[in-house]
Amino acid sequence: MASLLFEADRHEPLGDTAWDAARAREAVVAIARDIEQGRLAEGHWPAHPLDVDGGVPRPEKSLYVGSAGVLWALWTLQREGAVQLAGDPAESIARVHAAYLAEPDTGSVVPSYLLGEAGVLLAWWRMTGSSVAADRLFASIESNIGNPTNESLWAAPGTMIAAWHLWLASGEERWRTLFLANVEQVWRTWHFDAKAGCHLWTQDMYGKVVQYLGAGRDCSGEEGVDGRPCLGGEGEVRLAETRTAVLRAEPELRMALDPEPDDRPEIHHAASAEWREHFVVERGADTDIGTLDRHMIDHGYIMDRGSSDRGRIA
Repeated sequence: MASLLFEADRHEPLGDTAWDAARAREAVVAIARDIEQGRLAEGHWPAHPLDVDGGVPRPEKSLYVGSAGVLWALWTLQREGAVQLAGDPAESIARVHAAYLAEPDTGSVVPSYLLGEAGVLLAWWRMTGSSVAADRLFASIESNIGNPTNESLWAAPGTMIAAWHLWLASGEERWRTLFLANVEQVWRTWHFDAKAGCHLWTQDMYGKVVQYLGAGRDCSGEEGVDGRPCLGGEGEVRLAETRTAVLRAEPELRMALDPEPDDRPEIHHAASAEWREHFVVERGADTDIGTLDRHMIDHGYIMDRGSSDRGRIA
């Protein structure tokens, strides 16, 4: 059986070098320095060839594969004392937002958390506390609640994470209300699927109506940010039922829902994505990290079980 999660020729072999915290810190510093030095004159970074889907490579600005994500990462490393940067990322993030509006990564301005304006605005607010960024972010999240793609890349399950960040940091009622409006949308679109035998979300995206297992579960945690139930007793029952079906029989469920899938069971559309977002939403409460780890490991086995007829994840 082909290995889905590990290909030896794509990895450095394990060595006998003992763990050395100082050496690891030096590596982080070297990586950060290399990132700073690789910045283009206009303030962005060149797109990696593997991230270019045809056409002429151009710098991206998004949180996912663009300047906003790079700046936020550098800013976080410096804030934690891991590196000393030559420049201040916070001084550049507003210009990244302006560049995004002038030339959006996806061709048009969209309120996506990972590929659009919402993620750039969140990075801007996180680094500077800008009220301009916060107000525009609120409008962006609010406009995206009914997005029919209904998964974390484009729709409410992604942009609601930004609302959660602002609610947790500011305590403002407007962010709590906005976050819970997104919760309600996720709840409303969670329907029982007789073929799968559990409740699933449906994604209307890229010209197809499909059901990706695990996608869009940003509010699947039993408790919300303030520790009170997000979904209630019925939601907890549905959640347990869906977890069991997805985590224990994903390849079979995928075949039942789409006998001729044209995508690979990548992590961002797989059951492990549900657990990643479950952790993001619940981290303010008492998250059982051991349980999270066990389910992520379980999902690794599930993906490996499906590897013989699904191909490999690059």
